[in-house]
Amino acid sequence: GGRGGAHTRQILAWSMGLCLVLHARSQRAFPETQHLKNALLGSTPQELASLVRLAATDPDVNQRIRLGGRQTYERYFQPRNVAETFSREIAWAVSQRR
Repeated sequence: GGRGGAHTRQILAWSMGLCLVLHARSQRAFPETQHLKNALLGSTPQELASLVRLAATDPDVNQRIRLGGRQTYERYFQPRNVAETFSREIAWAVSQRR
């Protein structure tokens, strides 16, 4: 699945309130990812380098991304929320076998 080991770093970064700079394709695995809200997204090496510079030199943008990422974590990826989602999916799968 798209949320395998490679993507756990994104969830970890959001949980820590870090400023994420990601390739735009990250949205495929995490539709919760939003440019200028909880991550800085670029498609080319030049765009990504420019966004790293922006994150390092613009404290307002950096702070906005950090706060947005933490809010995304709290809404979608806190262990309690993940456990509730898995529980619903397991219950649904069990009901389909009957």
